[in-house]
Amino acid sequence: MLGIAGFVLGVVVLLHLGYALSARLPVAMRMALPAAVLAGLAGLGGRLVLERHAPFKAMLAPLLDFGLLLPGMLLLPVMVASSVGERAGGAMQRSSNIGAMAAAGVVLFGLQVALGGFLGAAIARAMPDLEVYNTFGLELVAGFVGGHATAGVIGSILHKLGNPDWALAQALAVTYASIGLVLGVATGLAAVELRRRRTGGAEARRAAGPVAETSPAEPAARRRQRFGVTLLVVLAGVALTLGMHRLARWAGVPMIENIPVWVLGLLLARLLWIALRNSPAGRQVDVASRDRIAGYSSDLAVVAALLSLPIDMIGAYALPVVVISCVGLVATAIVVAAFSALAFSNARFERAMLIYGTATGVYLTGLLLLRAADPDGRTSTLRDGALAYPLMAVVSLVALPAIAVLGMAHGSVVMGSMGIGICLLGVLAMAIRRLSVTQSLML
Repeated sequence: MLGIAGFVLGVVVLLHLGYALSARLPVAMRMALPAAVLAGLAGLGGRLVLERHAPFKAMLAPLLDFGLLLPGMLLLPVMVASSVGERAGGAMQRSSNIGAMAAAGVVLFGLQVALGGFLGAAIARAMPDLEVYNTFGLELVAGFVGGHATAGVIGSILHKLGNPDWALAQALAVTYASIGLVLGVATGLAAVELRRRRTGGAEARRAAGPVAETSPAEPAARRRQRFGVTLLVVLAGVALTLGMHRLARWAGVPMIENIPVWVLGLLLARLLWIALRNSPAGRQVDVASRDRIAGYSSDLAVVAALLSLPIDMIGAYALPVVVISCVGLVATAIVVAAFSALAFSNARFERAMLIYGTATGVYLTGLLLLRAADPDGRTSTLRDGALAYPLMAVVSLVALPAIAVLGMAHGSVVMGSMGIGICLLGVLAMAIRRLSVTQSLML
């Protein structure tokens, strides 16, 4: 128990070291490398040095097993926090492009599930000596669309389902997340630079949308009070979820072991927020504090996932990972370009950069590319993306366990077919939205 507490403390210390370094290292600043990724990589490097000595390797082994499961645990406060803070009536303020951006996220999620499933099946046939398990390929979407935090969760999902290869799956997913982050930033910035040379920046200045307004800053004491109340509400949601999950297990509720606890947390926290929203405590909860709590929990999950990465398992899978990553990156870029040209009425390039960065790295990657494409904030892309991203994230996190269950039971081809189905659902949602917008304009 003391060793686990020390491991968690080490993750926290590493994260704060990453916060400090990311603001001072020129390389990290140029690449906008997230502090959590920088901290996780630094911790991984230190761990590999220590593991050269047998006593340290033996001492770290059980802690790393815990570290592989820690991201799944940390996703619960992320999901609980994402369910609180929204005010009734906020949906009326959403622009017509938000639905299209959310639909694009669903399409890309389905696309990467399909690519991972079918390519996984092809690799299993082409490389029979490689130990390819039934859900091989699902790591692509967990790493690309999901990012490092969700990549760290895939192992928890498979572990609960009894998959003996869960640690390898998590290692591959974290590898995909790292590849997607680096290549997504590099290719996205190259696309921004190419467009700037072609247009001279005129296109960005003509892009439609209001400049974001700034509101007066609240006093520091008021912000601390809001943060404290928001943290208490999030902790109450976590406690409620864990209590109900344990009660359901004690009562023998069917399939409760196969339902990730964060899915239950998402639902229960939403009900809790509906009950508290108009109370004195609920009125103190704000989105900024909620996002700080969710972001910190997510950063801790990223550090734990990278720190615990089982490098020795990945070597034999280097060629499949490179092939699937390259195909996934190219296909994602093509679909984003086509979708943006067809779906958005304005700021197509800026929206494409935000979606592309989010679908290959993390939401922060998308924000980086958006900042490069729209440095003056002249479009409404940032506002629309902030409202669309939670919808995309919820769909992917709820669908991922179901896809894993089907993949384990029926194999990669069925998993890929389910990805195609999700893709088609996203396209259908987009078509329905466009039809409704067209009809409203005619009226």
